[in-house]
Amino acid sequence: MVVIQIESGKIRGKIGVDARGEKFYSFQNIPYAAPPIGELRFKAPQPVQPWQDIKNCTEEGNESISRHFMTRKFIGCEDCLNLNVYTPQLQKNGKNLPVMFYIHGGLFMTGSNKSELHGPEFLMTEDVILVTINYRLGILGFLSLDDSSLGIPGNAGFKDMVMALKWVQKNIHHFSGDPNNVTVFGESAGAVAAHLLMLSPMTKGLLHKVIAQSSSALNTWVFGKRSAKLIAKTLGFSNSGDRKLVKFLQNMPAKELLKAQIKIDNKDFLENDYHFFGAVVERPSKEEPFLTERPLDIILKGNYNHVPFMIGYNAREGMAFDNIIPNRAREPYLKNMELSVPFSLNLQRGSKISKDVADKIKRFYFGNVEQNREENAIQYYDLCTDTCFLRDIYFSVKYQSRTSKKPIYFYKMTLETDLNIFKKLAGVTAPGVYHGDELGYLFKTIFTPEIVPGSVEDISQKKITKLWTNFARFGNPTPEWKPVQVDKINYLEIGTEMKMKVNPEPERMAFWDEIFKINPMLSKL
Repeated sequence: MVVIQIESGKIRGKIGVDARGEKFYSFQNIPYAAPPIGELRFKAPQPVQPWQDIKNCTEEGNESISRHFMTRKFIGCEDCLNLNVYTPQLQKNGKNLPVMFYIHGGLFMTGSNKSELHGPEFLMTEDVILVTINYRLGILGFLSLDDSSLGIPGNAGFKDMVMALKWVQKNIHHFSGDPNNVTVFGESAGAVAAHLLMLSPMTKGLLHKVIAQSSSALNTWVFGKRSAKLIAKTLGFSNSGDRKLVKFLQNMPAKELLKAQIKIDNKDFLENDYHFFGAVVERPSKEEPFLTERPLDIILKGNYNHVPFMIGYNAREGMAFDNIIPNRAREPYLKNMELSVPFSLNLQRGSKISKDVADKIKRFYFGNVEQNREENAIQYYDLCTDTCFLRDIYFSVKYQSRTSKKPIYFYKMTLETDLNIFKKLAGVTAPGVYHGDELGYLFKTIFTPEIVPGSVEDISQKKITKLWTNFARFGNPTPEWKPVQVDKINYLEIGTEMKMKVNPEPERMAFWDEIFKINPMLSKL
């Protein structure tokens, strides 16, 4: 056990052992904000209150109330604004370590910072500090109201992340961390959050590098909508006044809110290119805004935090689609190509132009044959990879390279070993790398197999961890990795060998370039 003093009081941690057998220090369940309960429900986080006694930080804290990503059981509670800090050193020897600030994925609906998926043992071998956070999910983190006087303009979950970054600025030196070298990284929804934090005016000076794994701020499922009245109606409340509605929702048990949230999100999944709970452009209010413009506008104007940016995807991410969308929605998605027409094109469903675009998508991915889920599995996976992940990652890189003052490093992961844990868990046998599979090389998990020294797993895990931590330390993963250029998307293929290439999936991305020329704004770019 070890005790240290931070800004809010003393905390007790414990000693762990990294992948090399060296010790590190673990401090878990550190509160970074006041519990967002009662009248603070749905609102921006408030500062944590100091404590007098030594706080025990040797056990993991509560995640946001949600359903577990595997068991689907209801878990967590509202008092969830906590973080973990893992550091290989506490001694003040003049060397402040780079800080890696991780945001978990889960569609802003599920997930946590727990070591079942995010164990620090691999990253601790590279002399960095790892911070993993919990933030509010679903309706608790992303409810937004029209009435700006009520203090619920939306994006509270993202503001949780900002509060956690402010905590890092004030406290990380107590763990031998460098507050002037903070890399925000995340996977899936966590990658969206990392990219949005880069674009937000709230984070100036709080982050110095960003890594977005398998998603970006331009992905079509990022945005939510103002849904308080629908939630309330689902719960039996019909009064139209926002003030009474807020009181009703603040007094409703959190588990009942979660049940209503799941009900309407599943029902509406196919009809919208957004979820009910995600980012919103905030209307003017007394609250400091997280987002005042749509991400594409921010990127095109260059009005964001210019820091080194690393972003990429896994080959055939779309294999995860079967596990992401509700069972009843899978077959209609395959049969009705209009469901693959991006809402960002602003085409009326059922219109001739929408049907024409749908027909182009069908012919491009499936040819003239009738789509069949089993017989066309690879084409189906590629379509889902592109529409859910890669297409908008590609557009993010393409547009941001034109305004960024700092380098952008792009990657494609093709590596398949026993550390691709999500693909193994899903039982998928098709070739390709599953959504989330890169996490098995960065974090030790409860599913991580024994790694044999000198094996492909051992060599690959060390290489990938080195790339990520080099970027955190220097802003450059490796001298051989060329950054993106305008109109030339250099990328590193991360396989059993590392190879520099140009323009990922060129035919598929050229197809989407043509499709998006329908949008007058994008056709000029």
